[in-house]
Amino acid sequence: MFIRLALILLFSPFISFGKICWLNDLISFLPSKFYIDSIHANEYYFKTSENAQISIQNDTLTILCIDTVEIELIATHILTKKEVRFKFKAKPNPFYNKSWHTKSFMAIKSDEAQSFMNFYFLKYLHKPFPEFELNDPFQHVYSKKNLLGKTTLIDFWYYGCSACMLEIPNLNKLLLAISNDSTLQLLSFYDSKIRVDKNKYLEYEATSLTRIVDGIKDTSFHLLKTPLTLIQLQETKTFNEELHVKLFPTKVIIDRNGIIRHFIFGSSRQDDTLSLLHKIKEISALYE
Repeated sequence: MFIRLALILLFSPFISFGKICWLNDLISFLPSKFYIDSIHANEYYFKTSENAQISIQNDTLTILCIDTVEIELIATHILTKKEVRFKFKAKPNPFYNKSWHTKSFMAIKSDEAQSFMNFYFLKYLHKPFPEFELNDPFQHVYSKKNLLGKTTLIDFWYYGCSACMLEIPNLNKLLLAISNDSTLQLLSFYDSKIRVDKNKYLEYEATSLTRIVDGIKDTSFHLLKTPLTLIQLQETKTFNEELHVKLFPTKVIIDRNGIIRHFIFGSSRQDDTLSLLHKIKEISALYE
């Protein structure tokens, strides 16, 4: 079976929202001696430049690259050790925003979403999760040390985010599904304050509903109709900026060594408990 080669070029005008550009469609932009059908996925090792990442899935080799620099792909035959080299270069993408490299950039525009996700994967995938020190509502302190030894799914959200609120029942079911597996855990990173009322219920600051009344900030707290049973780490806004979290909800899966292995942006309108459970278990088995 032949392997197909796809490019996801963060700066490429050939990539439109939700689409992958196949190299066969870009043949005029590549070296003339390009024979992709001569490469079998199960016969070669692949590596690329440091400014790009590659993955193989369903016999498709995907290259994720950034900037307008030249990318080199090296395919080495497992038995003969013979190398085949390819070189590519992306062109400027009008949806790329240089401010993404800063911590204080504004929200992502809808037409920038796909490019931002590509940027995010390249910047953080397979990199160490940043150090942090956050409190839960009962003033228990959590840090990166709490991630080590377990595969962890972290959900980034805020009160008032309709997509975040919609998936709460699914996250509760996921927590229940892994409750007997000591190698897996779920955490929630909430970007504002949480308080505990007299009945020991958690109340969440409605950050998206904050308003100014007579020059004074009016901050409302609300009890969720469906309580979120995950461990809640609060006031994560500064950390969100450190990790460039601008799309909500965002889920990050981290292996037991504290390395980021997967991102999920947004929320499905369907119950995706099983798919999340499968993914976190897959990563747990892959990165022991």
